[in-house]
Amino acid sequence: MAQVTNTGDSLFELGKLYCDRGDFEVAIEKINQAADIFYKEKSFDKYLTCQNLLLRMYSEREDNDKINVTKEKLQDLVLKEGFELSSKTYYTLGVSATFKQQYD
Repeated sequence: MAQVTNTGDSLFELGKLYCDRGDFEVAIEKINQAADIFYKEKSFDKYLTCQNLLLRMYSEREDNDKINVTKEKLQDLVLKEGFELSSKTYYTLGVSATFKQQYD
């Protein structure tokens, strides 16, 4: 029997499939695992893609605590690694703020 390895890419794809099905609980678990792998590998573009998807799911679930934690992770990425956020990330942050009725 072949051993299955969970790479960041495979975990992300699996998480995205669960997200598309609306099973956010499993999707969040898989995407978080993928994000951890990408961060350790310093694959920050892929890490950012994970964080964007997590923000969308947290927004739909109205999980403000997780939204704030994710925003802090993004801020840490910018400050510690000198990474610049994409326009898609700013859009996702805007969508999250709209869900929280923070229009400023």
